[in-house]
Amino acid sequence: VIDDQASTFGAKSHEAVVLPGGKVRLYYLTSQGVKTALSDDGINFTSENSPIITGTTGVSVVKYLPDHYLALCAANPNPSKPELQTIRTLNAKNSVDFEPKSCEQGSLVLKPSTPFDFWGVQAPSIIKVGGAFRVFYQGFNVEPQLGGGSVILSASCRAK
Repeated sequence: VIDDQASTFGAKSHEAVVLPGGKVRLYYLTSQGVKTALSDDGINFTSENSPIITGTTGVSVVKYLPDHYLALCAANPNPSKPELQTIRTLNAKNSVDFEPKSCEQGSLVLKPSTPFDFWGVQAPSIIKVGGAFRVFYQGFNVEPQLGGGSVILSASCRAK
């Protein structure tokens, strides 16, 4: 069980990756940013560090090359304008040292662009199938202040 007492909302939005050698790294969101925990058996985890990614409301991680990891994160530079929420990428040559450290500085992948996500995108989830990535994400199609309306959308691209 991961319970981050320093976070104002505990731990949420988890994602797990099996590392070479069989250990499992768990990524989870706290009010300080994305933290990690490591496990030998996938059941018992030990928290590892301070936040490895900041400025995000959600994260998804996938291994895409030997010893290379891709993180998708949702960022909003202006929380009063949810339509500015975007999904960005960060890269790491291992499973923790993502560059840049702030999601807001990552490369832009998805931004609101259709009637289904006009009011923002968030909650990315990424998988690699064959030579392509498939991204699932939440899109808001009704103004969040009016109660919102959300849909699950997907997009794909070929791995380079």
